Amino acid sequence: MWKIYNDIDSKIECAGGGKVWIGTDAETGSINSAPKVELKDRSGVFGNIHTGDSVYTEDTYSVSGEIIENHILTSTELPNTVIEKNETEFSGIPHDDLTYPSDDNIEDLMPGKYWNVTIGDRSEVTFYSGTYYFNNLNLGMDTKVMIDESEGPVFIYVLNDIHWKCSEMTHTSGPMRGPGEFFLGYLGTRDIFLSYAFSGTFAAPYTMLSIGQAEKEFKGSFIADRIEVHQDAEIRHVKFRYPFGLDL
Repeated sequence: MWKIYNDIDSKIECAGGGKVWIGTDAETGSINSAPKVELKDRSGVFGNIHTGDSVYTEDTYSVSGEIIENHILTSTELPNTVIEKNETEFSGIPHDDLTYPSDDNIEDLMPGKYWNVTIGDRSEVTFYSGTYYFNNLNLGMDTKVMIDESEGPVFIYVLNDIHWKCSEMTHTSGPMRGPGEFFLGYLGTRDIFLSYAFSGTFAAPYTMLSIGQAEKEFKGSFIADRIEVHQDAEIRHVKFRYPFGLDL
């Protein structure tokens, strides 16, 4: 099974064209969704379901609040776009490829604009407070990632392609506060398979986000056009601490 451990006021919000899918034995808070909502067997919603489409349910499910279908959702019920597809932010990036070898310890990847960056297998890399822009970002197998939020939040934006295969991820501000200070935004349309260690906010509003095929424990917030969470995965909700016009 998989579960979303929520703060009292946490919720699922979807303004995209996909759907909200709550898997077998899953538990979550209130749902506001423009597309349809599917509740699989033994799933639970602690709160209300408001959808602009319909609600599909299997034999056994529970909803503690009201279910309203074909509902016209207001701007207060659906979030603003978390990241807009604005390629002008990526202008001026030198078309240079940076490749770091396997088993390397990288300490100088500072905030800025990069084209294609590949971190070799079993390497260690630190991202520092500030904003990063990548055309492509490829973290090799068993990469160790440190997020250094000592001077403020860390933002990473990827335009075209991302591979995130880190085996260990740590935060200088701690395992619970840290995920609320790291934001990764993917603006591409390739389906994302988040099967390795991740803690923070992952936003992929134009594609599918698949969570928990290998790694099973996650902390943070996850936003996508559609989301699949695999069996036995556990997600502990941690809000991003900085405003986007959206309370995650």
